[in-house]
Amino acid sequence: MKNEKLTPLGAEIVEHHFLLSKQSGGPDMILLTERFLKQKSGFIDQSRLVEDLFIKGFFEFEQISHFVDYPFGSNGNLEFYAIPSHNSYFIDCLKDIGAHLLINNYGVWWSRYASNQPLYLDDSIEMIAAHYFKKGWLK
Repeated sequence: MKNEKLTPLGAEIVEHHFLLSKQSGGPDMILLTERFLKQKSGFIDQSRLVEDLFIKGFFEFEQISHFVDYPFGSNGNLEFYAIPSHNSYFIDCLKDIGAHLLINNYGVWWSRYASNQPLYLDDSIEMIAAHYFKKGWLK
């Protein structure tokens, strides 16, 4: 999350995450985030495809929100996960917490620096999972 002013939705997401992570006897955040990924995200890893489209010139790096560095090569790679277009609220959540998003005529991808870390340990996803849980949207 960036150090910029959050939208009301972004602030609510951060607050829900903070409240759940500090609550004793609350849900296990890792299990909650895994459940969120299975039920709600619809993520599809398309890192290789997107990288090839950048290299071939179909995509431009400026299309990534909060872009700060060249995403391939010595500075580390980005992973790209396609988000189904029907999942617009999830996309709004990612936007409002300052996540890296690639949005163009071909679709929407959430990106993060590759770390070999499982998605359920990613801070952005954990925050949104907590938000969905507090809203009562996770079974």
